[in-house]
Amino acid sequence: SLLILFTWIFHRNISTFQATSLFFLFLFLLLLLLLFFFLLFLYFFYFLFYFFLLFHLFLHLLFHFFILNLLLYSFFGIIFYIQIHLLFRFDWFWGLSRCCPWLGSCCHSRSCSWHLFCLIF
Repeated sequence: SLLILFTWIFHRNISTFQATSLFFLFLFLLLLLLLFFFLLFLYFFYFLFYFFLLFHLFLHLLFHFFILNLLLYSFFGIIFYIQIHLLFRFDWFWGLSRCCPWLGSCCHSRSCSWHLFCLIF
């Protein structure tokens, strides 16, 4: 396009000032066009970057709040299950003999299963 402009300018009967003005006007318009496409390019890739950033953030949130919590809750759930089982197995919390008024029964052994239901209900 610059070659076409040069041939058009120098094959016409115009002054050097007009030719220089036309050349710089064309150059300015070309730079504006390049700036427009560059900004369009940046905007498009910013949109893609923003989309992938949100997708990446969504994956992190999914991992941290769903998968990680499932892992933690399953791990600590096993620990708490063992602790509760040991608590009622050896009767650390309720003492040697406790009654369960909600179920209407009393236990007098160390491994009474009613204690767990009393705790839950």
